[in-house]
Amino acid sequence: MKKLFPILAILSLLVLVACQPQASPEGAGEKPEISQERILADLKEADEKDNPYKRGDYIAYSLTMVKEVEEGQKTSVLLWVWSQGYSFSQGIFKAESGYSMPMKLVYGSQDGKLQEIIQPRDGSEYAPSVLEMAGGDKKLADSLMERPDSQKDYDQLMESLAQDAKAKGLEGFSHKIDQIPGYEKDVVYIKTGPNHIPGTVEIAKKADYDQAKARLGTENWTYCPSVLYHEKTGLALESIIDSFED
Repeated sequence: MKKLFPILAILSLLVLVACQPQASPEGAGEKPEISQERILADLKEADEKDNPYKRGDYIAYSLTMVKEVEEGQKTSVLLWVWSQGYSFSQGIFKAESGYSMPMKLVYGSQDGKLQEIIQPRDGSEYAPSVLEMAGGDKKLADSLMERPDSQKDYDQLMESLAQDAKAKGLEGFSHKIDQIPGYEKDVVYIKTGPNHIPGTVEIAKKADYDQAKARLGTENWTYCPSVLYHEKTGLALESIIDSFED
């Protein structure tokens, strides 16, 4: 019997070890984080795959998160997306094609992989399709269809454009307000107006502005060429002015 004691002791020790709770591998069982950076990367990848047309040399995005919803084994992210392509010439950006709309991105809750991007339908089906995206929640659907704050939305878009331009090696795309190519002097600065975006300055050549203003009342639509200057990033974008001060 004395010879059996060491064997029984070893067996008891093995049983105790087996019964101890085992540490899970790091991160196991945790819900994958769906960050704004992750969503942006997924949208860029989807746009590159699904858009057969060139949208511009530089692409900017603005994301406004509305709500994250758990649906069974899926996680849905409801948000407003503004994506705009731009070309660049002589220090000034020009808007090309883009889109702005509510979206629903569906991710797997376990692996965190994007499974589906849902967009609203056109025409009379727009509002009903957004309600479907919101799971029948009218209040959530209304929030999803509400346009984001113009300054915050535009700031994010311009910051994204600056990042993309820098990443692609573009130089000379940011300026001081009095050093924009072609608009260094004899210009008009406009910081107010019915459709003015806070944080920007509309700049027109004084001669163009005065000539357009003199045509008021003689044509259906009076405007003059201009640039829209974003103060925070120093970016200048091709634009027009169609609202003239008295």
